[in-house]
Amino acid sequence: MVYFALTTGMDIDGKQPAQRGQGLFAQRLSQDFPGVAMEEEGRLHNFALRGHFLIHVYTSARFHQIKSLKDLVNFHSRHKLLFLGYNQAAMRRMGKVVANHEGQAFQEMLKLYRIEMDLLFSSPFKHNSMINVLDHAFGGFKQLLKSDEKAFFKELLEDYRDERIPLSVALNMLKGWSIQHGNEYLLSQQLMEPYPKTLIEISDSGKGRQL
Repeated sequence: MVYFALTTGMDIDGKQPAQRGQGLFAQRLSQDFPGVAMEEEGRLHNFALRGHFLIHVYTSARFHQIKSLKDLVNFHSRHKLLFLGYNQAAMRRMGKVVANHEGQAFQEMLKLYRIEMDLLFSSPFKHNSMINVLDHAFGGFKQLLKSDEKAFFKELLEDYRDERIPLSVALNMLKGWSIQHGNEYLLSQQLMEPYPKTLIEISDSGKGRQL
């Protein structure tokens, strides 16, 4: 079961506290369920924070469906590029957990993996890190695309860096090329659709990364 919450920072009696910070309910929830995806309702109007929250929620939901070592291996494989965009060091430690050279029991592996995943999601991804991942994914098409197509994608990355477009624009371009050229690896990556596209609002843009 996945636990997640939106907290407005209200106190237990519903009154707004004099100082900013987590309300008592949010504090108790984070104590009882470490790593739970939580965000203040008002902050979800911020484009980047809402995206990070949704990625955290839906990734956690998929993680809770893991029932076997095969499931864990598949989960890590499908999330590799997404995790790489968040925290390369944590992603590699998660890979070592999956490799299980120490011969840990499966439930212990899940526990260790979840600790690293909670660390990975402790803050939103850095956009320069995600650009590096997008450029890495784009590398698989460099021999298949015309020069003007390659130049166009580079322009998209700069537009994303400058907050003129959202991440989904670059991802959709990569997904289109993946379908066209049969890149099954990228099509299998959760990065291509980290949460349902129905949750992307028409008013979303690359703006709003900072409050």
